[in-house]
Amino acid sequence: MIQVTKALGSVGTTKSKEGGKVVKKIGQFLVSSTLLTVSAALLCSFTTVQAGCQRQPITALQETVQGNGFLCSLPGDVTAGLEVSGLTPGDAYTFWFIYIPDGTTCGADQATCFGASAAGGQQNAVPAEAFGRLSDVIAPRNGKAILFGDIPGLRLSKGSQVWLLVKGHGTANTSDNLARARQLLTPEDPTVGAPNLGIVGSTAADNSGLAVFNN
Repeated sequence: MIQVTKALGSVGTTKSKEGGKVVKKIGQFLVSSTLLTVSAALLCSFTTVQAGCQRQPITALQETVQGNGFLCSLPGDVTAGLEVSGLTPGDAYTFWFIYIPDGTTCGADQATCFGASAAGGQQNAVPAEAFGRLSDVIAPRNGKAILFGDIPGLRLSKGSQVWLLVKGHGTANTSDNLARARQLLTPEDPTVGAPNLGIVGSTAADNSGLAVFNN
């Protein structure tokens, strides 16, 4: 009886472990499926022609990226997305939303517009734009990604511009978590604005691609 009890306990434990593995795998599948469904739904909403939405091609800058940018401006909400390919597998990329109230300002003099200089952002400058990070990705093996973000409460003035910018930060750091955080959370560009948003003298991120929208 004791042996049988131990055997039953052993079998039960084994089954429990196996069941736990199955449940874990099912959970991982559901999460992955949900994320894929959400991404597909968002991309579909961008690509479908609808009021308040625009689509513009991505212009390759310092990398050979390609794809399309999407911008939807609705009452009380602005949503932006990028469908991009040509990313370098294993590299870190960030997605930035840049708002320029007067579309002619930065076209004439980007340095003044961003309060920038070669030595670093000017501490007393008042940039003629505002920007923020929307998303990030470490490029997969196929070099493709869908990036998107939502900015509730943002209003776009008539005559303004929105730039959707992809910045490349090089191979994602695997040995220094602070360096990796800088790659995924900051522009890593010491020439941008006041205060500096990068480390002067260190390797700066490149501007990989850009989609421009006129409002």
